[in-house]
Amino acid sequence: MRHVVNVVCLVGLGACGSGPPPALPSEPAVARAFAAARALGAPVALPSVAPYVDAPYLQEINHTWNEVEPGIGPLVGVVLPPAGLIGLDTPTQVTPRGLVRHDGDQLVVLAIPEADSDLISAGASDEAVVLAGPSTLYRVTPDLALEALPAPPEVEVLGVRGPWVRTNEGLARATAEGAPVWDALPVGPVTAVQDRGELLVVATGATVAGYPLVDGLPTGEALWTSELVSGPIRGLVGPVTLPAPIDLVVVADGGVRGLSLKASEAAPIDEPAFAADRVPLADPRGVALTSDGGFVVVTAGGAYRAMDRGDGFEWRVYPAERWLPHEDVRAVATDPNLPDGPLWFATAAGLGT
Repeated sequence: MRHVVNVVCLVGLGACGSGPPPALPSEPAVARAFAAARALGAPVALPSVAPYVDAPYLQEINHTWNEVEPGIGPLVGVVLPPAGLIGLDTPTQVTPRGLVRHDGDQLVVLAIPEADSDLISAGASDEAVVLAGPSTLYRVTPDLALEALPAPPEVEVLGVRGPWVRTNEGLARATAEGAPVWDALPVGPVTAVQDRGELLVVATGATVAGYPLVDGLPTGEALWTSELVSGPIRGLVGPVTLPAPIDLVVVADGGVRGLSLKASEAAPIDEPAFAADRVPLADPRGVALTSDGGFVVVTAGGAYRAMDRGDGFEWRVYPAERWLPHEDVRAVATDPNLPDGPLWFATAAGLGT
């Protein structure tokens, strides 16, 4: 009599083809069944398992030193202009001497006056694009000219983020028309700022504080203050979902920290990914929210990003040459509302993407 055992092959073990039989399973009952089937001369195979199926994986395409457009040179900033400013590039590159745009194939520079000091920063909001020198702001007008806005004699401009101008006196606010509000928040030298709609988060040295915003300007005393890192704070970003849900991420010379924000207080968050031996690069200069809920930090030695490409959280590091035209990264621009959108880096050797 011919005996047949109905079993299914196990992928990858060679049980259904030629070659030596597979090892017997360890479970006694199953082992006896397989031994009996062999004694009867029936074909033997092992139960199946589902084969591995490859999943989509985020692929990164970079443009580095060998693709930098000639004739532009080092950058101090890169911004995404508002839709109302027709004729500017996306992104818009800013050099020490002016703003770069393209008119067809022609490279055009909106230059600041030769006698003026070099630009140090640039910012863009829904209203305007503003370039910053140490003593003068330059607003891009609708006809694509630069309107000079001199600072008061006692004010030194330190940088721009959105409409907010960091100074040695505090915060100023630039607008689409008229003079900036130079005394918007007189709190001393500001090292970082984040506009959260109804809340303005301001860093002065190693202290971060939250101020209520009314009609676009901070009013009253700080709702809360926190000092949780050493060294000056260089960037504020949030809320984020990577490496975990965190209301506010604070990036400072002394490390990266997280804060949970409530109406009148800010509580520190113990996030293992922010441990000193895990943050990959030092000397931060700025930070931006990314579309996946993480963030990217630019530094004097490259850039790094909090992300998850399908295998769990990781710090993704972008060093020079392989990923960037130069390790000296001054600014970053990206649209957090555009899934998997580009990251544009302003470096000492030009634009990296």
